[in-house]
Amino acid sequence: MSPGTRPAGAGRLLTGAAWSLLLLGLWLWGGGAVEDSPG
Repeated sequence: MSPGTRPAGAGRLLTGAAWSLLLLGLWLWGGGAVEDSPG
């Protein structure tokens, strides 16, 4: 992670997207989508 390789905004965006996908994957894998579904 060396500064200057790419804009800070792009790095933050990629990090946020990576975390979002990771959390979403864990949530779906854990069955949260099924357990939290109304009805």
